[in-house]
Amino acid sequence: AEIIKWICDDTDRREDVYPTIIPGYDRSPRAGRKAQIYTGNTPQLFARHAADAISRVTHKPHEHRIIFLKSWNEWGEGNYIEPDRLHGAAFLAALKEALYHHSADISL
Repeated sequence: AEIIKWICDDTDRREDVYPTIIPGYDRSPRAGRKAQIYTGNTPQLFARHAADAISRVTHKPHEHRIIFLKSWNEWGEGNYIEPDRLHGAAFLAALKEALYHHSADISL
């Protein structure tokens, strides 16, 4: 929850910058003990994070309303939105909700 406010910033509002959303992050399989690990991710936090990123591109020309989803299926790093045993399809539903909540502002 703490990291969400730092992932997107006002730089993402620039026409030549595209925000990235991440559902979770655990780089320890590759970086070991010095890895960054973001814990406590939930579909609700991911929906809030996605909505924040979307709000930062809505004023841009249509061809620049781009958001990257980082590693949507990187299971080894805990960075995925595919259905799992803990949350089912809730991360996918959260992304869908964020997109459709802002559908008047963006091109789907």
